Amino acid sequence: MQTTPKKCNQNSEISGTVEEMRQNSGLAHCMYSGKHWDYCSDYRKMVINIREYDWESDSNIELHLRLFKLIPNKLVPGKESLEWKIVKITAHSLNIAKENYVIAKKDYEKAKDAHYGVWKAKKAYYDAWIAYIKALKSYDNAWQIYFSLYGDKLDALHDEMFPEGECKMKQNSGLAHYPEPDRHWGYCYNYRKRVEYIKANEPKDKQELYLKLFKLIPDELTPGKESYEWKSCVMVGKALDNAMKILIESDKIYDEAREAYNKASEARNDEMEFIALDFRNKALCKCVYARNDYKDVLKAYEKTWQTYYSIYANELQALQDKMFPESQWRREINFSEVKK
Repeated sequence: MQTTPKKCNQNSEISGTVEEMRQNSGLAHCMYSGKHWDYCSDYRKMVINIREYDWESDSNIELHLRLFKLIPNKLVPGKESLEWKIVKITAHSLNIAKENYVIAKKDYEKAKDAHYGVWKAKKAYYDAWIAYIKALKSYDNAWQIYFSLYGDKLDALHDEMFPEGECKMKQNSGLAHYPEPDRHWGYCYNYRKRVEYIKANEPKDKQELYLKLFKLIPDELTPGKESYEWKSCVMVGKALDNAMKILIESDKIYDEAREAYNKASEARNDEMEFIALDFRNKALCKCVYARNDYKDVLKAYEKTWQTYYSIYANELQALQDKMFPESQWRREINFSEVKK
């Protein structure tokens, strides 16, 4: 399987079948819509997952395999740096935590079906989830530090691997025009997911207007796209999205823990009630921490965005005027009606 175009000299080394490759972990070029690089802990397993996944067509499998490439260790930018070594350590810790979390979750589901040991299994599942989230945060922090130092070299490596632009992934994050009456612009981490949310949850009679106003701006048109202010918005915006995911999952687990405690109390089983109470209290603490973390990241994002906006407000206004000509704006778009 050819991994890169033949005219790409340096990266002709990035080739060979999966079976022939002895290296199975390291820096990988990924097929994520908003992220081209990541650390891969098990390349062969990921290839198998891609082939077994229920894609819409075989062409999608071929595309993902063409894009998903493990980079030889000797070609990794900053391979001897402390930053890269920390990325590897935190990535392996994350992989172990994720595997433990998956096992604990399966055990919990089995315990629920068997109605035996469900409280202990639920607590183990919660503890494993907490460990996974901590590992994920550590890895994200390590990756951001590494990428801030070697991002340009990774971009250069990417261009050498795909000189014909065949890795032009469909953009799914970036500057977005929002259907908000008090704010027209912001950073969007997952555009397609947001569109799905609008279609599933917003009033039917306003969905067309919402989708008309909610637009993802191509990266090349983003004002100050190479500026420190915009890059800060992107970094903090991703952290905000991650904090929101953790908060949602924390709320969900707390609701389950509270329900479990109520049932144990009604059953008047002292042992179960004690375990369930401990589970509920820990879930509540994690929920409070997650909510506080989200508020802190949100404040940081607001501050970062205001700094960016204070510099590029005129360019954003010009972009909005171009997207929505004045006559069309006045005739068809009334922000005051959007959220009523």
